[in-house]
Amino acid sequence: MSQVSTLADSRLQPLPTKRNHNFVDETDNEHGSWTVLGYAGKDKQGYVMWLCRCKCGNKFIVSGVGLRAGNSTQCKHCSAKESAISFVASGAWKASLKKAVVAAKAAGTHRIALAACIASGASARNREKGAAASIIHNLSHHSLYHRWIGIHYRCYNPKCKAYSRYGARGINVCLEWHRDNLDGLKNFVEWFEANKPITVEKLELHRRDNDGDYSSKNVQILTEAEHKEVHRQMKENACACPAE
Repeated sequence: MSQVSTLADSRLQPLPTKRNHNFVDETDNEHGSWTVLGYAGKDKQGYVMWLCRCKCGNKFIVSGVGLRAGNSTQCKHCSAKESAISFVASGAWKASLKKAVVAAKAAGTHRIALAACIASGASARNREKGAAASIIHNLSHHSLYHRWIGIHYRCYNPKCKAYSRYGARGINVCLEWHRDNLDGLKNFVEWFEANKPITVEKLELHRRDNDGDYSSKNVQILTEAEHKEVHRQMKENACACPAE
């Protein structure tokens, strides 16, 4: 459960008796993507607040006025994702990156829309291409984000010290995990979490076929000790090969 959802849960209160309130009980009502879970007291201005769960699972405190007026229909993460998708679909980013930023600011979705237009091709800078996926899925602070960025860096950036062993040899990142796929980071994180061994040791990614791509079919997750042992065996086998 996210920290935001935990804090929201802590605001849940028993509903006052009918004698002590004159507002409509919104519990179990649905407003857009919101499902009202319960009463959450009043804010400083005296507005009645409700604990709501979005269809994505996130929980937030929302005012009853906002719910009934239709001003709040989903959490900010879902709203940002929809804004990004709509922004890309509109083709506004194609005009130019500068114009796209201006349009995004005017729409109040600067950060998410800028990331979306970058991911869609408005900029060729490698690291920025992954920004959209991390922001859209709220994964920019996930422990696997930099690992995901790293495999792209080795495969596609000639300035990377390891590029000669990866990108220069034709090693790629599969479409499922690729930065140009808006679900690429999400897919990578879900695969990793589903396949990682239960251990407190540091984990490493290992490609079974050293000439193969980074993909769910070719990559396995090893502990640091296992990874070192595999590389030691590979070096021994390479040394043992007879000279031609």
